[in-house]
Amino acid sequence: MTLPESLTLLRKELLLDYKYPINPPNSAPMPLLTPCQKLSLKHYIAWKRSNGTVKAYGFHAELKSSSLYYFMIANRWASSITFRISFL
Repeated sequence: MTLPESLTLLRKELLLDYKYPINPPNSAPMPLLTPCQKLSLKHYIAWKRSNGTVKAYGFHAELKSSSLYYFMIANRWASSITFRISFL
């Protein structure tokens, strides 16, 4: 299958000199998360899954009852942690 020249040029521009590894690693190392970050990610996941519905109340109530000693970081920071972890 031949790609259009514009796509080939764009690919070269975006990849620059990047070469795929011959033997890719089996898995990426997971970053160590603080208890606060873990709790915040759980909170973020519950919020995303519920889409702000009545279901959210149950997720959030359960989560908050288990968070006696930790504070939750802001939604945008939890989102950025999620983004970084998912693209390792």
